[in-house]
Amino acid sequence: IFGGMSKEQIASMRSSFGDKASIKYGMNPADLLESYTEVLKAGIPEKVASEFTDAILKGAIGIDLSTIDTTKLVARAASLTGDLENLDPAKVKSMMNAIAIANNVTAASGNEIVAANHRGTGVLSSSKMTMEQLSAFTAAGISGGMQSAKAGTFMDFLVNDLVNAKNTKGERRLQLNKFGNMLGMGGGAGLSAAMGQNPTQTIVSILDKMGAMSEGDRAKAGNLLGMREWRGELGILVQGRAKVKEILEKITDPKNANFLDEASEQKVSNLTGRWKSFKSALLLAWEAVGKGFDDVFVEVTGSLTDILGKLDRSAIAGHIRGAMQGVLSGLGFNTWKDAIESLIGKPGA
Repeated sequence: IFGGMSKEQIASMRSSFGDKASIKYGMNPADLLESYTEVLKAGIPEKVASEFTDAILKGAIGIDLSTIDTTKLVARAASLTGDLENLDPAKVKSMMNAIAIANNVTAASGNEIVAANHRGTGVLSSSKMTMEQLSAFTAAGISGGMQSAKAGTFMDFLVNDLVNAKNTKGERRLQLNKFGNMLGMGGGAGLSAAMGQNPTQTIVSILDKMGAMSEGDRAKAGNLLGMREWRGELGILVQGRAKVKEILEKITDPKNANFLDEASEQKVSNLTGRWKSFKSALLLAWEAVGKGFDDVFVEVTGSLTDILGKLDRSAIAGHIRGAMQGVLSGLGFNTWKDAIESLIGKPGA
């Protein structure tokens, strides 16, 4: 629970980062703790967990991302491309920024891009493609009509098949050789070589070449590369190649380096965002008040519990019986039955 953090570690995290972030992003402190915990559970070291969480929360606020799904995606990408123990938070910011830009210029939602990228993370280990570049392809695919899960799975298939074109055997080798020659890219060996150098540019070039073909040749090329299973998705990317290039250009434009920061800032600075921040601050203040009462309550109830636990309950019962008998005698009766009959009369009388 809580990523293995002790009570002291949770208190330290909240004082140094958590409570300030809760107010900044207008979050319930419990929700922020959950997000931070998910970061730790994903394998992110504690020394960068706060910065990592902050980057994800900016995405959650800026483009309405699922914090848990996004945490898993970025952690997965980090584990495939580098050492988690030495993870640079700037890489996380860059990944999140690219998703925000792709979300802004396509019909794909941020969560759809995250889901697609999660399915396509294999390209990060099989090629030099980055998460930022993957976002351009998946967002364009989703915007063109692909389901998010298929967009990511298709990219994983496409990149892996092209990278390994020179090593493929049998009928698939013949298909990829014919496809590569058809596009003037040197058969399967040429495709593999180009993918090894620059997978993103190679795929963009393939999309452009297919887009310039006649309808008949484009259909043949689509069948060779995408086969029956993926030729439809390949066709969607060919049609959406201009959007892929637009996203890639915007992602690499220095003017957009802080796009997500600005989007998040707009959300937290508007009236709704400020009200959420105010409510978070009030909640933290009330929590502190409650903690003060809680300490007193714990001490008082603890003392009473201890005292009551040591009392002689049989003696108490005897005292109560004696007191009630004294009341009865004071009323001039020997038994409670006599007292009741004196008040309401005897039954049947």
